[in-house]
Amino acid sequence: MDSSQNFKLNEAYLKTITQCESLDLIEELNLEGHQLCDSDLKPDVINQLTSLVELDLSKNQLTCIPNGIQLKSLKYLNVSNNCLKDVEWLQYFPHILDIDTYGNVSLTVDDEYKTMFLLPSLEFLNGKGVDHKQIGSEFTKEIWVRVVKLWKSNFAMKYDKNNNRDGVEAEFISLCKTRVHYGPNSLRGYRHWRIEAIAKEVMTFVSDFPQETITSCLYDDLIMGQLCKDIKETEIMASPASKKMKLSTTTSGPSESILRKQQNTYLPVKFLQCHGSSDEGSDDFQTQIWCCSFEPDPNDSTKTTNMVATCGGEKVCFIDCSTLQVASRFAQNREQFYTLCWTTAVSGDNVRSNILAAAGCLGYIHLFHPQQNVLYGRIKIHNCPVQALLFIKNSTRLLSGDKNGIIHLTDVGVPSLSNYQYKWNKLMTFTGLHHSVIKLALPLSSQGQYLLAASETGLYCWKNNAALSSVTVQGKVPQLPALCHIDFPHIPSDAIADALSMYDDDVLVTKFADTGVIFVWRFSTVLKKIKQLKIQIDLPFVFCNPDREMKWSNTTHCYIDVATCKAMGKTIAGDDVGNIWIYDINWNMKGKPKDYEKAQFNSCVQPSSIIPFPKCTRENGSQMKKLVGTGMLFNSVSCSWNMKYIVVATDNNVVGVYKSNCYI
Repeated sequence: MDSSQNFKLNEAYLKTITQCESLDLIEELNLEGHQLCDSDLKPDVINQLTSLVELDLSKNQLTCIPNGIQLKSLKYLNVSNNCLKDVEWLQYFPHILDIDTYGNVSLTVDDEYKTMFLLPSLEFLNGKGVDHKQIGSEFTKEIWVRVVKLWKSNFAMKYDKNNNRDGVEAEFISLCKTRVHYGPNSLRGYRHWRIEAIAKEVMTFVSDFPQETITSCLYDDLIMGQLCKDIKETEIMASPASKKMKLSTTTSGPSESILRKQQNTYLPVKFLQCHGSSDEGSDDFQTQIWCCSFEPDPNDSTKTTNMVATCGGEKVCFIDCSTLQVASRFAQNREQFYTLCWTTAVSGDNVRSNILAAAGCLGYIHLFHPQQNVLYGRIKIHNCPVQALLFIKNSTRLLSGDKNGIIHLTDVGVPSLSNYQYKWNKLMTFTGLHHSVIKLALPLSSQGQYLLAASETGLYCWKNNAALSSVTVQGKVPQLPALCHIDFPHIPSDAIADALSMYDDDVLVTKFADTGVIFVWRFSTVLKKIKQLKIQIDLPFVFCNPDREMKWSNTTHCYIDVATCKAMGKTIAGDDVGNIWIYDINWNMKGKPKDYEKAQFNSCVQPSSIIPFPKCTRENGSQMKKLVGTGMLFNSVSCSWNMKYIVVATDNNVVGVYKSNCYI
């Protein structure tokens, strides 16, 4: 519509374009491209559309639908290609089944999750089916439990509702956003939004009722409903409704003897704040750093360099552990980087150099050539956040897994070092997994026949008949369904497998959230059972007899990764309070695994040492007060090939570099 016309969205105009005698008879209304602003939508006119089922407001200039408009019959809404700044106004249209918000550049992935929460009946968002399970009642309950526990432990005894409620509320909300963690990486912004709302509800409850009822009326009710995981093992074992079995009765923290043993083995040499919105020494403790990985030695695949790559927030950083400086960093607006991986490529003139791939919430795969400080390419093959990446060793074939459970194999090509021209090809898709992919692994890689994926519903396996290294595509991209689901002793089949690392070509290290143990197992043992599988309609389950189970923290936090070091025979893992757990696994792996289907989890391999969280000060000598007594949640940990350096990526915009005292 020509903006020069004296246009008014009034009753007469609506009757004219719909050819209806009365506004309450209109069921469909198309206002596409009318250059409408918020002020053009008058509640006294729009609210007469009591029978309106479908409304198209696309290609206008709306920032929201104004307060006061109520369309109780509305089921289909198109607000694509507008200027929407948020989606919270959707709470006034709870019966919408299908909505299109595409093309509003200010909206993020978090706004998609908010849309699903605000519209409980929603079936389609931007043309795709909606799964409410990820952010449903269980998600809300878990956030409630954690927020209330934090109130009880940090605020309940000192709160006086007659004094400075606003100040306490702000402090409580800030601490909740820092300390309360639940759900996958991609839900961080949405989680903070829900945390703030729930924290305000808790504050309202505390202000309206006597102080003692915050414990008896709210916190204890959550425990009685078995929403809280902080229950004694004997109570869990006695309850037939309980699905999970605690694997150990020891406390979540390390023993004092182990701490004393390890205190001088590794020394923290520097903590860097390089992923936030400002430079070093900032007060940004909110940006989450999700992944870190040492660069492989391009001339010796068994070794690494001293360079480590880290990703989190909008940035990918390259840190030189020998100088303790950030060598380079790259930023992508509106991105939230979750994962990265390295490979060594050989160019046409036989020059070996390393390539890094990184991905996150926008679904793009970013390609870097760190040697020349170049971000040379972006590939878009996923329609949702990418949370796992893995290069096939010494090749440019990249596996990428997203939050919808789709795994793609793509050849990203070798860039020309003169002009960085490259060509990529999508080669294969792995299907059958319908939840977030967290980690990927290629066991028995010399055979090149199997792929493993750790996910939010356990560990899955695909057989590809060596296609990973040989497949070429001339027509339709082939799809491979999952072969089986791998089960572990006393672990629910739908438990979150949040860590998966290759120790060598056969031995893997796997961790399941909220179990307190880390499993060491051999794929060759499982393979014997896989080869005996018969064709089934449903996905079969294969039981794994692990070689070892190693005692770890009893934290309920998810997505804390593990790493391995074959050269030194070690496995390392962080935890939720800033400890680094180190295990020796350089034992004889040829012995027969125990019969874990009958065994009891009464003895776990203890860590050989634990590095406690240090006291943190800035370079000017001032103490980092936010970290006093709390430590940090270590999302990811990596080590150099000889374990000279250990690097941790934290939930608080901090990259920690530790150095072995053997090299100091």
